Amino acid sequence: MLYYRGCVTRRQILINFCQAIHADEEDPELMAQDFECFPRQWYNEGFISEEDFDHIKEYTEMCEKHSAEAVDDYLEFHDDLDDFEEAYCGEWDSEEDFARHIVEECYNLEKTMGDLARYFDYEAFGRELFMYDYTMGANGHVFRPV
Repeated sequence: MLYYRGCVTRRQILINFCQAIHADEEDPELMAQDFECFPRQWYNEGFISEEDFDHIKEYTEMCEKHSAEAVDDYLEFHDDLDDFEEAYCGEWDSEEDFARHIVEECYNLEKTMGDLARYFDYEAFGRELFMYDYTMGANGHVFRPV
């Protein structure tokens, strides 16, 4: 059984080792018997291609850089990690909290609305944001479309 989080950064070493063990075979078949610490979509009982190794390596690097929860949230909506860093907005407790962040970063409600700013409906604004523009994974990580 291979645990890829530790091995994946040494992908070529693993491939070379496997090829050395089967050097007497013309076209050896290598098989992973189990998987752990990477998404199910890159696991195949029949074989794991070099492309799959590359995906697992990229997954591991992203998990080390951001967090496994953030990367897993992104993979709820996407098949690969090509646009992860461009799409990643951060982690919030709720859609409403993210809406508050957007309003604070992009608008000056007090200047625009004066005393009426206290009546701004952040919950409704959050619903609207996540209807069309943003996604939030199960762990609270938010992504924008790229």
